[in-house]
Amino acid sequence: KFQTSRLRRALGKEVEWLFPDGSVSWEQNREELLRKHRESRQDVPAGSWRDLYFSDRSDVEKRLAQGKPFLSWFKIDGYGNDMYVDQETFKEVAKWLAAYVEEHAPIDVVVAFSQTSEFVIDLISSFHRQGKEAPWKFNMFFGGASGVGTRSWQNLQPSLQPTFVVLSPEDPFYEVSVWNLQGVFIKLEVLVHKDGYGFPATDPEAAYVYSKIASDVNALRAQLTRDDASP
Repeated sequence: KFQTSRLRRALGKEVEWLFPDGSVSWEQNREELLRKHRESRQDVPAGSWRDLYFSDRSDVEKRLAQGKPFLSWFKIDGYGNDMYVDQETFKEVAKWLAAYVEEHAPIDVVVAFSQTSEFVIDLISSFHRQGKEAPWKFNMFFGGASGVGTRSWQNLQPSLQPTFVVLSPEDPFYEVSVWNLQGVFIKLEVLVHKDGYGFPATDPEAAYVYSKIASDVNALRAQLTRDDASP
């Protein structure tokens, strides 16, 4: 929630936000994986998403958590270079997210960070298999979408939903995310910043990203208002 503060300011007070939480204990999953690495006598691959997953949370993150546990959206299993998404937890959370979207409809825009992008794309795919488009109008992906959870991206029907992906070349997910998402979203716009894995914070790139997003979302809101007013 803290990372979205500048985005929320850019979009204005009229926008209502929903913040679902992951259900997998990051600390517990991390300890299980570290034990497997020690037993296998393999090091965590440096500079990869695996290394990022193992990194300790920062002091700022710990203060913001206020003693609450750190959560993840799905479990990671394996060790060394052979680490992978636990498909059972992925499917469970994907099913839960579909029910969440239905319960809180209508939702106009979906904002996803890192792992959550996997579930959003999986959910869009499930609607396509039913011959439908996803019920929201716009996607924003921050921190990329590596495809480690969604194993069948190459078989997805391309989506016409306007989509922003906000990434940094210093992010280990950068290249694979751009490659993956270009194959999924026809109306994809890539916005770049310099702050690595996370939401943009350093101007002028960050200011441009948030102003561009706000402009497009406000245009969408105006269009939705006109549509509602039409006879």
